[in-house]
Amino acid sequence: MSVIGGFRYWIKSCRLPAMTPSDLPFSAGESAGARAFQTKAEFAYQRLRELVLTGELAPGARLDQDQLAESLAVSRMPLRQALLKLESDGLIQLRPHHSAIVAPLSHNAIEELYAMRRALEGMLAAAGGDKLDDRAFATLDALLGYMAAATVAADWRRFVTLDRAFHRTIYEGSGYSRAVAEVERLRDASDRYILAFASYRDGASSSLSEHDAILNACRRRDAEEVRALTDAHIARGATVMLQLADEGATVGADGAAAQTDGDLTRDDSA
Repeated sequence: MSVIGGFRYWIKSCRLPAMTPSDLPFSAGESAGARAFQTKAEFAYQRLRELVLTGELAPGARLDQDQLAESLAVSRMPLRQALLKLESDGLIQLRPHHSAIVAPLSHNAIEELYAMRRALEGMLAAAGGDKLDDRAFATLDALLGYMAAATVAADWRRFVTLDRAFHRTIYEGSGYSRAVAEVERLRDASDRYILAFASYRDGASSSLSEHDAILNACRRRDAEEVRALTDAHIARGATVMLQLADEGATVGADGAAAQTDGDLTRDDSA
């Protein structure tokens, strides 16, 4: 029986409790936490950033600033400030005459992000996986089940959120809070790539198998195996994403290589 087939059987044979955002350490595209007050520029930045990270604004999609300002109910000045910050994050590209596009899948960005992730996450996985307690293992088991359910339902945004929670649960076992915070920043920048990976062909299914292997290595307290499996897991994601970049793919939140729907974008080929 395949991993997905096994999880389908497990899902049918037991009742999974409903999971709300408060049950997770964070949600996809969310960073340190929501502020009680935001300026209009901060609001526009956070909203657009979320749309990019979740794939609702697909790589290569052209942004119409007049439509953006109207949709977000902000003026051009705070919108411009938000776009400049998004450009500094590497999430969009500003062009002459006030045009902008969502940054395409980039070889350089993928190679840099994933090299940094491999260096940090391999270390954190080895250090954290060796210190997990029964409560952490119960959390990881539940997250793996929810990820399987999200895969069956083709709910890729939920899958990415759960994937992030799975890895962070292991990494936090290390006690290295600064390194975990740095990984969070790297995940903020790479979640749109992970969304594309999960929704591309058998990405999520293969990822589930790898998560299961990582969890089993943690149970055996085999720190070096946890490190090796985590490194291979991230490296495979990088390989697939580089292939997508070579193909010029623009993968949206539904997993299809197509332009993004909605009134905030227009495809460049239009």
